[in-house]
Amino acid sequence: AGVNKGPGFRRLAERRAIDRAHTMASGDNFNDLEMIRAAGIGVAVANAPEEIRAAADIVLQADHEHDAVAEAIRQYA
Repeated sequence: AGVNKGPGFRRLAERRAIDRAHTMASGDNFNDLEMIRAAGIGVAVANAPEEIRAAADIVLQADHEHDAVAEAIRQYA
């Protein structure tokens, strides 16, 4: 509870000198929310909760069990 991936995502981009505008992050649950918001392109899988889908720039057709990340990479990377 209370843990999210946002700080780690921001720290990694900073350490690698990557402008977050040039990043993409995908997720399917509440611990992904801050990471999705921090990314240049925030991606939610089809079966993510509504709050996650609403925060994302892109909502995929596939869910987390049906190659959603592959879909995001093929279409948007």
